[in-house]
Amino acid sequence: MKKWKMRKRRSLIEPLPSAFWLIEGWGRRGAALDLFLMELARAGPEKEPSMRTPEFLIRVGKVFETIGEPDRARQEFEKALKAAEEADRKDLQAQALEYLGNLHFRQGDFPQALSLLQRALDLYTETDDLEGIAWTYLDIGAVYLGQPDPDKAEEYFRKAQTVAHQAKERGVLATVANNLGVLALIREDEEEALVQLERAASLYEEIGDQTGLSWAHLNLGKLYIRKQDWEKAGHHLWKAYEISEDLGDIGNIALVHLARAEAYHILYDDLAAKAYADLAFRMAQQVKNPLVIADYYKLMGMIHARRGALDEAEAMFAESERIAREVKFDLGLAEALFEHGKALASAGKKRKARKFLEEARTLFRSFKARKTLAEIDKLLES
Repeated sequence: MKKWKMRKRRSLIEPLPSAFWLIEGWGRRGAALDLFLMELARAGPEKEPSMRTPEFLIRVGKVFETIGEPDRARQEFEKALKAAEEADRKDLQAQALEYLGNLHFRQGDFPQALSLLQRALDLYTETDDLEGIAWTYLDIGAVYLGQPDPDKAEEYFRKAQTVAHQAKERGVLATVANNLGVLALIREDEEEALVQLERAASLYEEIGDQTGLSWAHLNLGKLYIRKQDWEKAGHHLWKAYEISEDLGDIGNIALVHLARAEAYHILYDDLAAKAYADLAFRMAQQVKNPLVIADYYKLMGMIHARRGALDEAEAMFAESERIAREVKFDLGLAEALFEHGKALASAGKKRKARKFLEEARTLFRSFKARKTLAEIDKLLES
C-alpha cells in the first residue's frame, strides 16, 4: 500500500528586495476543513487521539502557518517530528524537518534553517525519496540566495533540476524556473529573468498549482515595476493578489502590497505608497516575517528622504539595517545601505554617505549586481 504523502509546495522566491517563501493554503473551499483541523489541534490529544498522527500534525502546522500563527505552526511541526520518530517513519521525519527549516528561514534564522534542511536531506537520501531530495535542494538554495552566495544558490537549484527530471516532478521544475528568475533579477539580468519567470508561470498553470502561479505573477509584477511597464506590472500584481486572497495566503498578500507601495513611490505618489506599505507591515507583523519588516523600514526611509526629512529617514534606514544584520539578511542589508547612502549624498552629506555606500558595494559585489555597482561607483566618485 502506498504511504500517504503530503503534496509539497515550497521554496519559492519573491524578487528584490525580499527573497521569500510561500506557504500552502487550501483556499476558500477548504476554510471549513481548516477550522476543523484547528479546533482538533487546540482540543489536545486526549480529545481525538486517532488524529494525532505525524501526517495530521504536519497538516495542522501548515494551517497555522497560513493564517499567520508561526509559533503555533512550529509547535505542531515539532510534535509531528517527535511522533514520526516514535513511529520510526523516516519519510515523515524528513517532511517535518523540512517544514521546520522553511519556517525558520521565513523568520530569518538562516543557520538553524540550514541545519534542519540538511537533516531532512539526509533522511530523504536515506529513503531514496527523489521528490523530497529535489524540494530540499530548492529549500537550501533559497536560503543561500538571501545571503551573499548566489553561486551556491544556483548550484542547489541546478541539483534540484537534475533530480526533478529523474523523478519527473514538474512542480520542482516550475519552482526551479521561478527561483532562477529571481536569481537573474538579483544579478540584474532582466531578459533572463523574464524567460525563467514566464516559464514558471506556464508550468504552474499547466499543473494547476495556484500557489506557485501567484508567486510567478508577483515576481513578474516586480520585474515590470523595475522596467516601469505599469500596465503589465499592474496586471501581474492584481493576479497575484487575487489568487493569494483566494488561498488565504497572508504572507503573499503582504508582499503584493509592498510591491504596490514600491511602484507608487517610483510614481511619486508617496501617500498611496505609505498606505500600501502600512498594510504590508501589519501583515508581516502578523506572520512574524522580519525580512518584509526590514523592507518596510527601508521604503519608509526612502519616503522620508524624498520629502527632506533626513533625520526621520536615517532612523528608518537604521532600523532596516539593524533587522537585516540581526537575521543575517545580506541582500536586504545591501539595499538599505545603498538607499541610506543615496539619501545622505543627495542631502550633501557625502562624507557620511561614503561609509554606507562602501559597505553596500562590498555586499553587491557578492551578488554580481553590475548596474547597482556602477551607480554606487558613480556616487562615490562625485
